Amino acid sequence: MTDISRLFRPEIRDLHPYRAADYAEGLVRLNANESPWRSAGDASDSGLNRYPDVVPSALAAQLAERYGVETERLLVTRGSTEGIEILIRALCRAGLDDIVICPPTFGMYGHYAQLQGAGVIEVPLAAGAGFSLDVDGILDIND
Repeated sequence: MTDISRLFRPEIRDLHPYRAADYAEGLVRLNANESPWRSAGDASDSGLNRYPDVVPSALAAQLAERYGVETERLLVTRGSTEGIEILIRALCRAGLDDIVICPPTFGMYGHYAQLQGAGVIEVPLAAGAGFSLDVDGILDIND
């Protein structure tokens, strides 16, 4: 597999990763915007008033084992929109880079590109061909 790190913005490649503070069990984490009180009826083990791990290591390890990849090659997010946002922030430079979307599609692609200052190029799906990709239209973008 090729090294995709060359695609990332230079300031992202040089960024030192954020490391959340470790907390002892039972401490109130007001600095993490967590409530010290459980909601009525919360019978969960750790409490619904607590955020899950920023990096779900156990889940990532299980996914890596299942799919036969290294854990470092996985991006585990809390939903598709977080993954879209992370990738656009990491790969698109404001005013310089564009994304291609093929409407009708999920609106968050264009939304996050606009927030990042990236351009959005639309190449609609071919409605007359069962909403398939317009490959020629995509290839013609750089011509």
